[in-house]
Amino acid sequence: MPGDMDSRGMLAVFMQPDSSLDEDDTGARYRETDGVTTAWLAFYDLTSISILSDSSYRALRDNRSEKEVRVLSGIPTRERKAGELISTKGGFSEDASVLVWVEMSLKDMADEEELHRWYEEEHIKLLSKVPGWRRSRRYRLVDMDTHVPINKFLAVHDYTLENGLDDSPEIQNARSTPWRTKIFSLLSSHTRRKTLERCYRFGAAPRDLLHLPSAEKVVDTYIPHDGYRLHYRLEGSVDDSSPVLIFCNGLNCDLHMWDAAIAPLKQRFPNFRFLRYDTRGYRFEGCDKPLTLDVVTSDIKALLEALLIQKAHALIGVSMGGITTVAFASRYPDRLEKFIACDFAVCSDKANEAAWDQRIQFAKDHGMEALGKQCVERWFTPKSRGSPEWKKAISMVAAASAKGMESSAKILYNYDETENLKGIRLPGLFVVGAKDGKCSEVMKGFVAANATNAVFREVEGAGHLPMIENVGGFVDCVEEFLRV
Repeated sequence: MPGDMDSRGMLAVFMQPDSSLDEDDTGARYRETDGVTTAWLAFYDLTSISILSDSSYRALRDNRSEKEVRVLSGIPTRERKAGELISTKGGFSEDASVLVWVEMSLKDMADEEELHRWYEEEHIKLLSKVPGWRRSRRYRLVDMDTHVPINKFLAVHDYTLENGLDDSPEIQNARSTPWRTKIFSLLSSHTRRKTLERCYRFGAAPRDLLHLPSAEKVVDTYIPHDGYRLHYRLEGSVDDSSPVLIFCNGLNCDLHMWDAAIAPLKQRFPNFRFLRYDTRGYRFEGCDKPLTLDVVTSDIKALLEALLIQKAHALIGVSMGGITTVAFASRYPDRLEKFIACDFAVCSDKANEAAWDQRIQFAKDHGMEALGKQCVERWFTPKSRGSPEWKKAISMVAAASAKGMESSAKILYNYDETENLKGIRLPGLFVVGAKDGKCSEVMKGFVAANATNAVFREVEGAGHLPMIENVGGFVDCVEEFLRV
């Protein structure tokens, strides 16, 4: 058997719902394309076939939710298959939405080696030349009760929607070789071939907005990551392939700091998805190790991976979220199209460290609500004093963790992203509130000196949080940049 890859495998479930079950409720992620049957397929990659014997997996099957019981009652026909990986050629591709399933058995297991040689030495090489081919994976199926390998083999081929499967010269060549004719003479009559189209791809975190029962299409939950719960909120277009904007908060702020800006952005970009999350440190969870820009940028990467977002359209951050945005664009440029960094400094200084020491001590002595009242004096202009936004910001800081703030603030004690900023080639927008003290002058200086492919904009009448204090002006800047 080629390769030593027995530790990896797959689980597949074919199902055919009866007429009482709405197809949206099946949760199936592939559908047959022959126009006659209504069969669905859920396909799961397994790190090990032994997972199927694990108590945690059995518990999932033995303790189904009410919805699972209801859905399964409407699927009288179900067929489960599992297999150990033999080999894989090519790689995962987001645009590979067509799956070709070829299942076969040998008349005589003595011919197994020749079957493997034909696939590896000829057939997959020819298939790889077919327009739209992306990947081929081969499995040895196992008995679903004992998980012992059986005389059944599976090939799964991934193609793009536009492909040469019907009548291209390449597919005709792959199907007409003498070796293929010989191999098919060795197979039993139980060969099974299906072509299916992907409807949805499973990930480590919920992201399906299309099938939510509520009128408000929002996923608001968390993923376990690096010892803590990473809370996120996803909303916007129900199309899973839509461009994504990610928002990175300032210190002592949660994801609701963007509430006022999200509403007009959703109106102006109805085909976008909007992803917000609570940065590490707003709660004390995840602060049991030293926090650095490397750590908090890796949190963003982990969230993208869990939501199967290969590349976000833009990352937007303010204050500590602004320097985090620059750091992420530098460390993971292949995960972004653009970035927007607001009201931040590209490097720290001793005065900044002393200021944060004072705030940390103030919070210990007087509490986070008192610190919140102090913060808004710096964040907002006098005209906003006592406004609903002002009061909401105080409540947001009051709900933050004092210990989490102390851990997060250490990020701002000693950092310098100047050289990293110089190396970024992605389009960048730098936004600052015109009334944010010296920040406007400082940002304008380091952007002009260090940033490539960059745009600088001031938001009139706004202080440190222009996305709250002058929503219209901020959204106008963002829209202008995103539409270029």
